[in-house]
Amino acid sequence: GVRRVVGGIEALGDLAGDLARPLLVTCSALLDLLHPDQLAGLADALAADGVVGLFALTVDGSFELAPPHPGDASLTSAFNAHQRRHGDAGPDAAAHLARLCRARGLAVEEVATPWRLDARKAPMVARLVRERAAAAAVAEPARAAEFGAWLDQRLAQLGAQVLSVEVGHRDLLVRRPA
Repeated sequence: GVRRVVGGIEALGDLAGDLARPLLVTCSALLDLLHPDQLAGLADALAADGVVGLFALTVDGSFELAPPHPGDASLTSAFNAHQRRHGDAGPDAAAHLARLCRARGLAVEEVATPWRLDARKAPMVARLVRERAAAAAVAEPARAAEFGAWLDQRLAQLGAQVLSVEVGHRDLLVRRPA
């Protein structure tokens, strides 16, 4: 039968050890919130216990908008810096975990899984650009007005149904080599 065990990343080793034969560790939209030390612990647990890991929707730092805007690159850079605050892995998480797992002899398959959104998903796009602009302003407060103007233009484009967004994500499948 299947037994579902839920717990925090800090307890992964103990949780896996409590199971007769753990098979899978999975999460979605989490790795980028972890510190590199936590990712190393995750890689250690996967390698030690032979557990398959399936990690979905980890942001990779790319954020493409159409039509382009001169402020896109600086906003994306500030947002990515915000994601790395407090030492978190942020948009480097998937690549970092993949390197750690390969260094431990595990096989890693990576695939790009970008979100592609446009005016048909206007509420989601609006929330996405608002949250990105707000995070960028926290990371670089001196540029808050610039990011606010960027946001105003992007929301106007969304209202005119001419804005599309692609948010980069990576999925990882980690397992013992075949």
